[in-house]
Amino acid sequence: MSALVALDESFGWRRHAAGAATLWFKGHLDAIDPERLAADAASWWIAPSAEAFGDWAASLDGHFALVVERPDWIGLAVDRVRSIPLFIARSGERIALGADAPALAERLGLEAIDADAALAIAMAGYTVGRDVLVRGIEALLPGEVVVVASDGPRPHRYAAYRPWRILDRGDERLRDGLVGAIDEAIDRLVAGTRGRTIAVPLSAGLDSRLVASALRHRGIRDVRLFAYGLSDNHEARASRAIAERLGYPWTFVPVTRAAQRDLFASERHRAYLRFADSLTAVPFRQDMLAIETLTGTGWMPRDAVIVNGNSGDFISGNHIVPSLRAPPPGPDANARRRRLLEALLDKHFALWRALATPDNRARMARRIEVAWSDLGAELGDPGADHGLFEAIEFQDRQAKYVIAGQRIYEFLGLDWRLPLWDRALLGFWESAPLSAKAGQRLWRETLAALDWGGVWRPMDWPRPLAPAWVRPLRLAARGIAAPLGRERWHAIDRHLFGPLTDVLANAAVVPYGCAVLDRRGARHAVAWFAEDYLADKGLGFDGTPAVNP
Repeated sequence: MSALVALDESFGWRRHAAGAATLWFKGHLDAIDPERLAADAASWWIAPSAEAFGDWAASLDGHFALVVERPDWIGLAVDRVRSIPLFIARSGERIALGADAPALAERLGLEAIDADAALAIAMAGYTVGRDVLVRGIEALLPGEVVVVASDGPRPHRYAAYRPWRILDRGDERLRDGLVGAIDEAIDRLVAGTRGRTIAVPLSAGLDSRLVASALRHRGIRDVRLFAYGLSDNHEARASRAIAERLGYPWTFVPVTRAAQRDLFASERHRAYLRFADSLTAVPFRQDMLAIETLTGTGWMPRDAVIVNGNSGDFISGNHIVPSLRAPPPGPDANARRRRLLEALLDKHFALWRALATPDNRARMARRIEVAWSDLGAELGDPGADHGLFEAIEFQDRQAKYVIAGQRIYEFLGLDWRLPLWDRALLGFWESAPLSAKAGQRLWRETLAALDWGGVWRPMDWPRPLAPAWVRPLRLAARGIAAPLGRERWHAIDRHLFGPLTDVLANAAVVPYGCAVLDRRGARHAVAWFAEDYLADKGLGFDGTPAVNP
């Protein structure tokens, strides 16, 4: 069985040679450098077990992907959140390994589409569990290694996020543990970026505010904050107020529908989409225009490190839906499982209302059940049911779609860090109880009590609807729709005005008229992103082969 490593020194990948070993590395590590890792790899003369290779990967702190290449074996590893993906493609006796899934498929002539993976991308924007859009390709999951030797690939999961395993602790110990985890994560951020400019995309939310205020609390000076989106949007107003209180330089990048439309139609954006294509999720598009603008004007140095708040919102419990914020009403295991599946499908598999059919939902439910089985997830304490919900979102939506937003920075030649996905915070939140996570209770209370930078006291800022010209139209429409009831008005509001008031202008991916006249029920811009992505693969919006007119 022959195996080929298909990597080159581009987009952050670097080759390090040590004796008969070659280490391919991308990312950053704490307290160790890639040259040392290459030397470690050279000490393994025979293929290690997958478990031993996993233990080695587990000892590393940071966000990374690596490939160890020796004459008789190859080892692959990704970090605990799969911040940088790796793939294995197989066709008969041939194996190709690398970071570019479509290129691996082309190299081995793999073309068959996985129907369930295509449907998942259509419904959610990402695949479920181990599913990859093209058959014959496997993506390493978060916290996974693979050793490829003469007997074929041997995978091992050295770390997995299993938040149904709760430790019983009182509030005081929980708060102390959370503060300790935050301190550890921020300390690693400061140590790993010393001497470099840190650029933080700052919103009105808790997470980017924590990053910025923690840096101020530690006296870090070379920090720049920025916001972007429609002019006069409330997120930008809040961002500016926070920056002023922290005393850090701040700027705003106005983003219009026209500018986003031009970007989405440009060749450089198409090149980005090709680079970011993992065959497991729609490429993340959110802040490319803003970053290009800031680097182009020189406001953001080319050696700056971008640090966003991704994704304290999820990990601290804010994505636990209301139906799961209390233990189930009864002990029946089947009812509990149905409750979890319905919550996942309603929350994450609803990009298109037209695709939320009983048959499609059943197909996705079966894939989720398989993913739970791979994780070893079982219903135990009813108070931990939410953990099964979070485990699936972490492994699929967060790792494949949200965290993959770092590809934008890499494509533009910038470095990044993810302190809120630090090992210490992962470990803390994995074992935190529902009472601490529901409504982000512990997160909010702890950050308010710390009040780093003085930006956690009540801060009032206007919340005007942007753009301003939409306001009178929306007010008139609301008056006309008043007799229809609140629920009907909200549906009309989302349909007519949602594309126009999307703060990030991502809805510009489709002409406004098309969005309004479409009757398939797009939930938001990601639905259109998914349709574009699948169309590029020759598939319809529902993931089935497109029919040429």
